[in-house]
Amino acid sequence: KQKFHRSLDDLKSDKVPDVIHTQELQFFHTVKEAERCGFSLEDLHVAYLHCGRENPVIWLEDNWSSMIKNVIALAAKYGEDNEENDVGTLSKSEAKEALHIHRGDIWDAVTECIENRQRKILELTVSGNFTQKQISDALAHIEGNVELAYADLFRASNKRHKFILSPGLSEDSEDLNLSLQIEEAGDASAASKRGRLNASPDPRTEKKKSDF
Repeated sequence: KQKFHRSLDDLKSDKVPDVIHTQELQFFHTVKEAERCGFSLEDLHVAYLHCGRENPVIWLEDNWSSMIKNVIALAAKYGEDNEENDVGTLSKSEAKEALHIHRGDIWDAVTECIENRQRKILELTVSGNFTQKQISDALAHIEGNVELAYADLFRASNKRHKFILSPGLSEDSEDLNLSLQIEEAGDASAASKRGRLNASPDPRTEKKKSDF
């Protein structure tokens, strides 16, 4: 007569798929919760490495912002302590990326940011006749992107050159700086106006909405 019994190992093996499925669901729920709170999957990975038994999303809410600020502040302090500041002000994106690379280690992230920023400044210095401050400001404004920073610097340099060629203006002239500010304000105003026009609703669409 056949015996219908199962070993303890058999029973355990049946539970393994259920446990894995439950863990997958929990992870999926945590990812969605993190996204709702404005955190990325890379942020969440760092949290899992450091949160212990704490909810990783809560850990991010308590720690992530201050970690980014610390990286930015420490890198800036390093630059300020040097006679020739070749770091400037880091963007949040640069600090985040370094923290992702170094799994949340702040000091390693600071070193990464300093070396990257020095490399970017050197690259832009040899690419054109830009001052170190202009380069640092452009990198900070453009989230550390070298290509976009170069485009901004080149555009600003062309504007300066155009105004310098105007009668009565020199490179150190206050009128030149005022003219540049006026033109930049005009560019910003035009961009804002284009944005409003693009955002303006179509009257036909509004009419259709009112029919409901």
